[in-house]
Amino acid sequence: MGMTIREALAVANKNLMQKVDNAMSNEVFKEVQDEEAATIYEVVYKVYTPRMYRRRGEYGGLGDPYNIEIVGGSAKGGVMVVVNLTDPNPGGCVSESLVTTGKNLPELVEYGDGYKFYQYDFLLSFQIATLYTYCQPHEEK
Repeated sequence: MGMTIREALAVANKNLMQKVDNAMSNEVFKEVQDEEAATIYEVVYKVYTPRMYRRRGEYGGLGDPYNIEIVGGSAKGGVMVVVNLTDPNPGGCVSESLVTTGKNLPELVEYGDGYKFYQYDFLLSFQIATLYTYCQPHEEK
């Protein structure tokens, strides 16, 4: 005796979900990596040039696509969670004692000093903004 419609649909859905997960883990993920790296360049790197630390950019920094990973290694059940796992740069900071090592660098950049008690290793912008003009926002030309 053959399968019922319900059983056939269950098999078809299972096969379809495997193909969806495979496509998300490969083709979609590559696009997400590229888009996130490009967005980091536009939103973070292009906004200003730091003078108190050295950026790693696409070579181990926030913009490095290899730091952008799928949680669990692949999509599951049609869901893919992507995170940026960039570690802080202990060699690129002014003070080795205050570097953000062991903290989540993407969260620190996105949410700012003080989020989850994370801190930058230099004075806050409101503390030095009047002293150093490079801390002031600049206009696009």
